[in-house]
This record gives sequence, structure tokens and C-alpha cells, in this order.
Amino acid sequence: MPKNLFKSILLIISVTAPLPGNCQTPQGFYYSPGVQIGINGSRKSFVAAQITFGDIPDGRGPVGITLGGRLFRSGPEYYADLQVANYPVGIGFGGVWIPQGYDRRLYPRIKLWVGGLALGPTIILATYDLIIIREKKPESSKGLMLISPITKPAWHTR
Repeated sequence: MPKNLFKSILLIISVTAPLPGNCQTPQGFYYSPGVQIGINGSRKSFVAAQITFGDIPDGRGPVGITLGGRLFRSGPEYYADLQVANYPVGIGFGGVWIPQGYDRRLYPRIKLWVGGLALGPTIILATYDLIIIREKKPESSKGLMLISPITKPAWHTR
């Protein structure tokens, strides 16, 4: 994806995303399946799938655990993150496991996302992440993600 096209899409999504005061934030448990297409710093494209489980405490931004995987032509990568958000921006910290090459260990990963352009129950996000691989230049990637959050009522009474 050309760099200027990605920046334009990111700008459109962030400008059209509703501000927190303009939307009703649900509370309680949620899960959110997602799919992503993207490209990494080595110009290799990928597709990804993930699932996030979490909580939206008292209408504030969600906190969740994300498990997912990416598929490159060279093979898969698997990741897990702890994510927090202050709508329409979020950040995740976790790790990625690359089974082929390197030394098959868990590498630190930072993920950033912005968005909120809704198409029915689906939300479009622009994503950027950075994988820190020891003794190599950090590997970055960017993409577009579609998520479909599904909320359940809070487990406890308020």
C-alpha cells in the first residue's frame, strides 16, 4: 500500500470517527472478532485474523486481551496483546511468535490503532505495529482492520 494512500485513509478514518461525547459507550464484557490486510516494512503483504476478549468498565474505553495470527507467503506469525483504548485511539503491548527463522522465541510487540468508521456492526481501524527483533532493525507493519465488537451486559450490578 503506497505510503500517501495509507496516510490519506488514516486521516479520513480519524476525521470521520465520532467523538466520545457523540456516542453511547456500552458497559460490560465484550468479544470482538477481526480481520486485517496489511504490509510490513519489508514490503511483504499479509492477512490476519484475531479475537479480543475484554471489559468496558463504567463506559470508559475498553480493556482486552487479543489473540491472533498473520499469514505471510513465508509462513505464519502468532501474537497476543493487552489492549486499552480511549476512543477512537488504542494501544496494545504484547508479543509475537515467529515459528520460522530467527530463534523461535517471543518478541516484544507494540500495536497502535485509530478509527471508528462504522459500516453497520463492523468498525474500520487503521493499524500500525512494531516488532522488536533482537540484533535486527525493528519490523513495522501497517494495515486496515475490520472488527465487529459484541457486548454482553455487565457481570455485576452497578
